[in-house]
Amino acid sequence: MNAFDIISMSSGLDLSGLFESENRSERRFTANVAAERVAEKVGEVGERLGYKAERGKGGMSVGLGKGGKGKERRVVLTVEMMEVAACLVLGEVKMVEGGVEFPELLWEDLKTGLGDVVVSWQNGGV
Repeated sequence: MNAFDIISMSSGLDLSGLFESENRSERRFTANVAAERVAEKVGEVGERLGYKAERGKGGMSVGLGKGGKGKERRVVLTVEMMEVAACLVLGEVKMVEGGVEFPELLWEDLKTGLGDVVVSWQNGGV
């Protein structure tokens, strides 16, 4: 990660509001613990919400997936983390598939579950 990556994540430079609907499929956060702890917590919270958690190579990403049946679509979230310093992690939660099926209530559940490791949420909060 370099300075450009950090600057491009700044909410002041985020132009996505001009191109996206109000229902965003991406949220950013900062955490004050090691990336490993954030990844563990994301997995715990995801499984508690009924998603299957899978760690990416290197441990800096976690995928959360839930298969759909019938008219339900599959929902897939990825959580990518960048360790800026020993206890400063920038994270990004992205909706990869099935954004409509991940209502605001579940975003709130995810936010609440990560509350003890996440210091702040960007993008207008979760």
